Amino acid sequence: MKIDQIIAKLTKNELITLPLINKETSFDDLLKQTGLKEVELMRALQWLQNKGLITLKHDLKELVILEENGKKYKKIGLPERRLLNALLKFNQLSLDEAKRVASLSKEELSAALGILKQKGAISLSEKNIIITELGKKLGKKTSLEEKFLQLEFPIEKKDLKPEQLYALNNLSKRKGIVKIKIVKRRFASPTPIGLKIIKSKKLKPEELIETLTPE
Repeated sequence: MKIDQIIAKLTKNELITLPLINKETSFDDLLKQTGLKEVELMRALQWLQNKGLITLKHDLKELVILEENGKKYKKIGLPERRLLNALLKFNQLSLDEAKRVASLSKEELSAALGILKQKGAISLSEKNIIITELGKKLGKKTSLEEKFLQLEFPIEKKDLKPEQLYALNNLSKRKGIVKIKIVKRRFASPTPIGLKIIKSKKLKPEELIETLTPE
């Protein structure tokens, strides 16, 4: 079938969409460029694929996103950091003093105590939390978890370095800090005949796009 005959059988939405697929192009990019609604674009792409002019594929990506506590801790610091800072200033604090000075909830204080004790940064007496010499040294350093929270989110898990994956694993075990969201990405690529039609310059998508009016 000749190019002109193929073009003559294309719908308006197909005529708008096809010229924009001169290489592998994401569904999201096509949505922006065409101005079509999602269902309209998907239908046009399926028709173009049925006519042998494009191929469709999809993949999945893992996005790391900050949850409510993660956003909060990015601004004010993790509970263990706030407690450690308070102990650096006062050397030792009672539980009630620690909650007040470090602005910690009961749950945050419990988490901070567990983490700092595991790191050897504090010791616990009958009444007080006491910073250790190791704790004083750790107080001058930024933890892997703190560095991780300062990244720009969302971020693809596959792009993370080993130490960032370690931090992600630790933070994932804690309530409401980070989570991994699976996102499906769709792509369209031209077939040889589709590319030939695109390169023929016989399609005028800009003229058709201008005629689109929102409902």
